[in-house]
Amino acid sequence: MDVEISLGLLIGGALLIIFIVVGKRKLSSHKISSSILPPGSFGWPLVGEMPQLVMSAKANKAHTFFQHKIEQYGGDIFKTSLFGFPTAVFYSVQANRFLFSNENTLVHTHWPYSVTNLVSHSLPTKVGEEAKSMRKIITEFLRPQALQKLVGRVDCVVKSHMKSFWVCNEQVKAFPLIRRCLFSVACTLFFTIDDQMQQEELFPRFEDMVKGMLMQMPLNLPGTRFRKAIPARNHLRQVIQMFIDERRRNGGRKDLLSCLVGEVEEEKLTDDEIKDNMLILLAASQDTVVINVPPPISGSESRVLPPDTDYVIVLLNVGQLIWTVHSTHKNPEHFKGPEKFDPSRFEGRGPAPYTFVPFGGGPRMCPGTEFAAMVILVFIHNAVKCFDWDLVDADENITADPLPIPARGLPLSLRPH
Repeated sequence: MDVEISLGLLIGGALLIIFIVVGKRKLSSHKISSSILPPGSFGWPLVGEMPQLVMSAKANKAHTFFQHKIEQYGGDIFKTSLFGFPTAVFYSVQANRFLFSNENTLVHTHWPYSVTNLVSHSLPTKVGEEAKSMRKIITEFLRPQALQKLVGRVDCVVKSHMKSFWVCNEQVKAFPLIRRCLFSVACTLFFTIDDQMQQEELFPRFEDMVKGMLMQMPLNLPGTRFRKAIPARNHLRQVIQMFIDERRRNGGRKDLLSCLVGEVEEEKLTDDEIKDNMLILLAASQDTVVINVPPPISGSESRVLPPDTDYVIVLLNVGQLIWTVHSTHKNPEHFKGPEKFDPSRFEGRGPAPYTFVPFGGGPRMCPGTEFAAMVILVFIHNAVKCFDWDLVDADENITADPLPIPARGLPLSLRPH
């Protein structure tokens, strides 16, 4: 097995270089005029400045990579080379406004290839009118009025989870338990899977799929996370197909799957679209809700469409852009004491427009924003009602793999009320 993994990593490294070279050659036909590019550096040949970003991310300090560039170049945009492509990085309120106001007109969202390969029929792979149509169907279930009716069901799931995993324990590892609870919530609301044994069977497959989906090279080689994610994805799709067939035989239930299977204003999704959207929403239900400070994702990739403004004239000579939330979230001009936990800063009118963008903005704003808020509130309500707690390790390190996670799982000492 060690030989197989070593061989896989060796081949994977070679193919990674080929992948980057091919990417560079594809962009070579896209003429780059240095006279109108923003300040910055494309870094080393082939790898660009990706090694610096990866090293920062491993230490959960991806924001320092961007912050150093911001301090060095000023303005509101700089150039670099990431993921094998020349890239422009946005980091100001004005740049955020431009980006979020021009989705589907001047720019469109582009997700990593590891995502689009595993869920090729889902919303992240769609653009333009096709994306609007699919998004409309999905948000029908996630609108605030619909979520209000689900609070009681979420409360029951959280209570059951705490009774099984928290109560009668003097110490727990909170982070993996919270992820497990969120999976139970999603299984209940999305599929009406209430049986805990069935959830336990699906959860490891789900974790394998997510690990191979986030920030991974899409290489189907021994030893890679992406390869392990494929059979996990296939198994989950088979299970979802059985649920789809059952809904069509016996009628819908009050869950997200039934909403997607049924018709919404005469628009209907294919079975492949239903399965892939259920998978991406299942993944988002975990990593949208488990929000850290800094936020779990530094930004999002977009590709530039045909031109008409100074921003776009610059970006057409780069091809890919990334927006970073840290530059406004941690800016004292927008948030006094940005490192301080201060919920009062969101009272009243809250932050100024385009300064606080953890869920994006405009047409591509995360449709699960209200869902995340509802689940967080229900979980915190039950936790505070049942326990007092202390951190076992107040100085616990946060690592990125690729999203931030507590190195020891966030152990807590519990004191039941």
